[in-house]
Amino acid sequence: MNLIKDNYKLHRITDEEKKISLEAAKKRRDHHRSYGSKRHWQDEEKGEYMDEYWGILGELVFRKHLSHRIIDENIEFPPLFTKDHANTPKYDSKIGSKRIEIKSIPPDSHGKKRIRMMIKESEFHDDDYYVAIKFWNEESYSFCGYLTKEEVTNSDIVDLPHSRGYCFFLSKLRKMTSTFYKNEIEMTD
Repeated sequence: MNLIKDNYKLHRITDEEKKISLEAAKKRRDHHRSYGSKRHWQDEEKGEYMDEYWGILGELVFRKHLSHRIIDENIEFPPLFTKDHANTPKYDSKIGSKRIEIKSIPPDSHGKKRIRMMIKESEFHDDDYYVAIKFWNEESYSFCGYLTKEEVTNSDIVDLPHSRGYCFFLSKLRKMTSTFYKNEIEMTD
């Protein structure tokens, strides 16, 4: 299955977003290393901080995306990095009472086509929505779509590289439209 870039609206990544993401990624990774955590899913081809980098960059561009929307609900964002994991919310964003998990899909590399949103069973936080952001390269990204918690939990758990979890083709997700916030988020509270 292919993912056709022309089917999605492209957004640009700023140098400031890259800088903030890399700094926070290094802090997260170094903090994990400080207490002996070893990322079992790290892809050596992507580099030491890249899992954290793409994840933080996804959270950052989603925040920017929300800042351009008129939403009648309170919006919350946990810090991009904190050492206080016990008191940090497990969601990436919250609109009203709805928790949102951002799933960043890094650019294709080393012959690997990254065209799926994967949610590891060990990291499933029971959020209300799962939003997929595909990074095409170091300069651009697209919002590929989203799934509800029910759509995720009603699917099968499969073997993923290095873990078990849920797996969805980006081209099959619900599309992120301008009515997502009104129809999904605000009307379901």
